[in-house]
Amino acid sequence: MGRSYLHRIVPQACVQPYRYPRQRQTTVMVRVQPEAFDKTVGAEFRALHAELMAYFKDTVDHLIADAMKSDGDDETIETAMIGG
Repeated sequence: MGRSYLHRIVPQACVQPYRYPRQRQTTVMVRVQPEAFDKTVGAEFRALHAELMAYFKDTVDHLIADAMKSDGDDETIETAMIGG
């Protein structure tokens, strides 16, 4: 399984991730001051999150418009035939 995004950016921030014995492989632990984490890793993570949310919104809007054969305008929505 691929490494998470957080696994990739934590070492770039000069912070060593670790895991306690028997913790899940998806758990990432770091010892760092909250301000330093928020300034480096947190900022990059929030930027990626915003970019992904915009991408998902655009994708969902496109899929809905394609399924409804519409551009979002109520006047151009095609009415589906029910029962036949």
